[in-house]
Amino acid sequence: MNSNEYSIHQIFHQSIYICEGVCTDILEDLEIYSKKYQKEYGTSRNQVLYVDSAHTTISSKLKHLYPFNFLAEQIKIHVSNYANELGYRISADNIHIDNMWFNISNQGDFNFFHAHGDCHFAGVFYVKTNPENDIIFVHPQYHNAQIQDPVDYNHLSYSSMAYKCIPSYIMVWRNYMIHSTPRQMEEGEKIVISFNTSIKKNYDGVTDGL
Repeated sequence: MNSNEYSIHQIFHQSIYICEGVCTDILEDLEIYSKKYQKEYGTSRNQVLYVDSAHTTISSKLKHLYPFNFLAEQIKIHVSNYANELGYRISADNIHIDNMWFNISNQGDFNFFHAHGDCHFAGVFYVKTNPENDIIFVHPQYHNAQIQDPVDYNHLSYSSMAYKCIPSYIMVWRNYMIHSTPRQMEEGEKIVISFNTSIKKNYDGVTDGL
């Protein structure tokens, strides 16, 4: 019996943009003002996003407030960097920050698996963390698997990847990427800025959004 030769093709690659050393000069202010705005505007949590989050209280205006307005400009630069690597050919001026918010968490807190919805690119910026903290990404079809896991995972079959949460790191990804942060087991405050962004649309030379 002759054995037919075969080949394995890897297609539709997923990617995550990471840059370190962003806004190091205002990290302390970002921490101070996250707590200030938490007292002023409040935060909330639920059983899926189990952290003190400003997502429902101040996410529409945070990008205009100091010092988050400076971070917002950096976010647009890094999102456009990533978009250009994907072939979009745009500048930071073409990026609209739909919303941004801070999450403050500690021992026992977590974010369950989720994806960001009505945007093009989502991401996080780490203000304060501890060595335990990770962010975990899973394959977009992770929840659709209907067969048992492989006996031996390899580069063709692995379905999750963990990255350390490090202050001054920004991460950007496509909106459909599923991610989570495991329950924090040790004492230690964590402050993260999350954001959703879109590429501005152009209608007859008039660009929408700010």
